[in-house]
Amino acid sequence: MTKKHKRILVLFVLLGLVMCFTAFSLILINYFQPPETPKNLKVENEVLFWDAVPRASVYEIDIDGAIFESKENQLSLLPMIDSYKTYSIQVSAEGKNKRYSDWSEPYTYEVVEPDGFYESLGLFYDNDMVTLTSVGNPKGKIIIPSMINGIVVEQIGFEAFKGRSGITSLYVPSTVKSIKGYAFEYCYGLQRVYLDSVEEMEGGVFDRCTSLEYAFVGNCKDIPGYCFKSCEKLRQAEGRYAFQSLGRGAFFNCDSLTSFHASAQLHNIKYEVFACCKNLRTLTVDAANPIYRSEGNCIIRKEDNAVVQGCEGSVIPKGVTAIDPCAFYGVELERVVIPDGVVSIGRNAFMSASLEQVVIPEGIKSIEPGTFDNCQRLTDVQLPNGLEAIGE
Repeated sequence: MTKKHKRILVLFVLLGLVMCFTAFSLILINYFQPPETPKNLKVENEVLFWDAVPRASVYEIDIDGAIFESKENQLSLLPMIDSYKTYSIQVSAEGKNKRYSDWSEPYTYEVVEPDGFYESLGLFYDNDMVTLTSVGNPKGKIIIPSMINGIVVEQIGFEAFKGRSGITSLYVPSTVKSIKGYAFEYCYGLQRVYLDSVEEMEGGVFDRCTSLEYAFVGNCKDIPGYCFKSCEKLRQAEGRYAFQSLGRGAFFNCDSLTSFHASAQLHNIKYEVFACCKNLRTLTVDAANPIYRSEGNCIIRKEDNAVVQGCEGSVIPKGVTAIDPCAFYGVELERVVIPDGVVSIGRNAFMSASLEQVVIPEGIKSIEPGTFDNCQRLTDVQLPNGLEAIGE
């Protein structure tokens, strides 16, 4: 190798070392350098947003001195906004190296009391509970007070806010433990609900709140009948604890629900719970549930192998012995083959379904009244030879 070649080789080696050192230095700088400061805070529909920060693993959000965390560049403010005032909000980003950015510029968020809201509220006693009622027509976010004139509010009364279509958001404080029937029925503009510590609700509380998208139901374990009926935009209803029972028609005609998972604690599912939920496609049950199981996108009661609830994606599995009343009420299902072994089909089992074809096996001796009522597309029904009676 000539001297010239040796010098060129040395230059290449030195150049490689410089490049390696530079790359390593950049890695070190990036690792030890704190993330950028979050920018462009804004609130839309009670959700705080900000620009995503590169290399951020988690964000801290300071709301009037209370610190919250989020792994995404957004945070729902629904549980935090519990009074009418101006809130000061800042955000900081934490990097993977556990170093924090500076706090963002303070963002002010003003929550304004609807005109005359508090003045429109009244109290009375119902079963020894201090119960709230209203004669006003508030617009925007309503925050139920925990106390009025020194008296603790414990319950929201029957039809207390019925038909107040200007309400867009609801916050119920920890003092309120009960909500009477149809308290917010026909609140067409209501979009978001946060019930901090409510333990009990009566039927129809949010019936026909057609704009409702999200509901946190506090400590409620039992969802009463027709609680969310015709809440067409409802995507999620959840609470602090797993639901133990679902009342009749609890989610009737909730078109935006696409799936449901029954927890191990759910022990009672009434008729029509998901009737007419046209986009419900997936039904599953926790393997530890002692009462129900899932198969073929059906919820099946273990005791008698009866289908309790079906959906658009259902295929009734072999081994099923019965179909409960209203199990497929209003389901978007074009064809159904009822397997051998089924001996009974409950009243209104397929009422208002979009069925075009039904195959009914031998063993079915009678068909209950209303089983296929209002199935307007149904043109092909294969009946068993042993069928003895069809209900009116």
